[in-house]
Amino acid sequence: MFNMAEARALVLNDALCFLLCKYGTTPVKLLRSALLDFYSENVISEAKVRLLNDVKALNLANNLPHIPQRRSGEAKLQHEVDDLLLILTFVDEAKAIDNLPRYVASSPDNMPSCRLYEGDLNIILNMMKDVNRRVGEVETSLMTFGQHVMKPFRPHSQSAYLAGLVCASQLSRARLPVDSQFRFLLGILLGILFVHRPLRLMPVPARR
Repeated sequence: MFNMAEARALVLNDALCFLLCKYGTTPVKLLRSALLDFYSENVISEAKVRLLNDVKALNLANNLPHIPQRRSGEAKLQHEVDDLLLILTFVDEAKAIDNLPRYVASSPDNMPSCRLYEGDLNIILNMMKDVNRRVGEVETSLMTFGQHVMKPFRPHSQSAYLAGLVCASQLSRARLPVDSQFRFLLGILLGILFVHRPLRLMPVPARR
């Protein structure tokens, strides 16, 4: 017979649904990577605040370590995910996971697939991350190169150069194929060299 006292509240939260379902059966390192790659800062922050409040409502015997509700800074997402895993580890050690609400997802599409981080697919993902890192290094080298050749430029050449750097800085945010990114950066580099050493045009003879 159904016992109302044992019923758990249903809470719609995609990130917590994924985390609670995979926690204990999937390595924490893999879970961390999936959360970082799939969810945005706002989604993770909302999930952490929700879990933090739900844990406090359990009134456990041991006090929860101090965890700020909101993080800030460049590594905000990484800190938020670490806090989320720390809270869940604390609840697990207190053997109180079953006392939490039952988190559900609005759609399977709103949860990452852990298979992407296993086996051969994990190798491909690591290769893609390495390529993205190399593209970032090329962009940095291009910026450094531009600083050395900036001074001899004519005024109109400086404007073209700065426009090229703006495009390069936005390239890392664009979802272009890797080969297109390299060709784009190479084009900017050749353009800078061309502007630095422009072609000498033949003078037009005057009309008689």
